[in-house]
Amino acid sequence: NAWSAQTAQDLAQAGWGLKVSEYLLIRIAAATVLGLGALLVGSASPLGLLITVVLGGAGFMLPSVLLRYYRSRRQKAINAQLAEMLSLLSNSLRSGFAFTQAVELAAKQMGPPIRDELERFLHDISLGSSTDAALQQMADRTGSYDLDMMVSSIMIQRNTGGNLSEILDNVAETIRERERLQGEIRALT
Repeated sequence: NAWSAQTAQDLAQAGWGLKVSEYLLIRIAAATVLGLGALLVGSASPLGLLITVVLGGAGFMLPSVLLRYYRSRRQKAINAQLAEMLSLLSNSLRSGFAFTQAVELAAKQMGPPIRDELERFLHDISLGSSTDAALQQMADRTGSYDLDMMVSSIMIQRNTGGNLSEILDNVAETIRERERLQGEIRALT
C-alpha cells in the first residue's frame, strides 16, 4: 500500500536499515512501553487513563519524529558533500577515467553518507543494473533535490552527448550558488 511504500522510502532516505514491519513494531513497542509505564505509575482514575492514552500516542509518534529528523539531517549532509563530489567526478573524467571509475574514486575519497550512496550505486551496477536505473535509485534513496538534479543532468548527457565533466562543473557551481543564496537568506531573516 501507499503508506508502506512511503515509509520504506523514508527509512532509506534516513539511512536506517529497517524494514517497514520492523519500524512498525518499534512504534507499537514504544507506544506500549510508554502507555504501560504511565498506567503503572498513574492510577486507574479517568485522568490516569487519559494520561496513559496520551503517552501511548506520544510513544507511537516518537519514532516517526525521529525518522523525519534523521532523514532531514542525512539529506543536508549529502547536499553539503555534493559539490565536492561533483568536482571529484569532473576532475576524474578530465583525467580520462570512465564514469564508473570516477565514481569509485569519489567513493574512496568522500566520507559518509555520500560514500555509502556511491558504494550502493557501484554495487547495483556490479549486480547488472543499468547506470541510468542505478542513478535513479540513488536519487530516490536520498531524496535530495540537488542529487536528483545531478542525476537528471547525467542521464540527459548520456542520451544526448556532450562534455560530462563540464556539465558536472556547471551543476556543482549551481549547487554552490544555491547554498550561498540560502545562507544569505538565513542570515537576513
